[in-house]
Amino acid sequence: MNELKQKIDQLKELLQSIQEGLQPYLDEQKRTEKHSQLKSVERSIIELQKLNTPVPDELRELKFKLVHEFDLFKEYRAIQRELSNLLDPFVVKTTRMTTPKIVNKPTESKAAESKAAEAKPTERQRESKKSYRVKLADLLKSGLILPGTEIQSKYNNRWYKAVIQADGTILVNLNGKPEVFNSPSGAAVATSGKSQDGWEWWSLTSENQTRTLDYYRKIYIDHEAQGRG
Repeated sequence: MNELKQKIDQLKELLQSIQEGLQPYLDEQKRTEKHSQLKSVERSIIELQKLNTPVPDELRELKFKLVHEFDLFKEYRAIQRELSNLLDPFVVKTTRMTTPKIVNKPTESKAAESKAAEAKPTERQRESKKSYRVKLADLLKSGLILPGTEIQSKYNNRWYKAVIQADGTILVNLNGKPEVFNSPSGAAVATSGKSQDGWEWWSLTSENQTRTLDYYRKIYIDHEAQGRG
């Protein structure tokens, strides 16, 4: 029993440490402030683009920094949910007796509505279809990725590198010869010699973190949806 209590005390200390680490990213006010700052920077970039004025690199980098920080709020909330699910089996739950509800059989019209709802694509399906319409040029225009960014992939124990150009194309050196591709998948297939999802195949390193191109594509889709919402 003493050994179990000792482990519980250790767990308390660990949970307290985790909670302290999570706390800054569970502050809804800070999250709202970051989102407001991001929207302000995005508006500034859009206004400059309307005036055909080059967007300063500092402004693009600030947008990327804010997008990254805003995304951390989502990641830490996901960690909080995961932690809650892990602790859920140890939480004693009380149950209340409730009067059973009488469920009426759906009428023909309601049944038809239900079938129509099932026929509609899910949010994930809509996002998946939408993701294939995103191009590297969109990420460059939004400032998520800067022209000249180097991307890489390790395949069959060998590293391959390429460069994203200002027009959204990808420059790859194949057998000593520069080749230009219009999409990440095209560049990945030509480099590896096999069918590849280029958005998952290529990655880039920023702020000491390596993430796939698909990670930035999802951020773009997410913020585009928020801008329309």
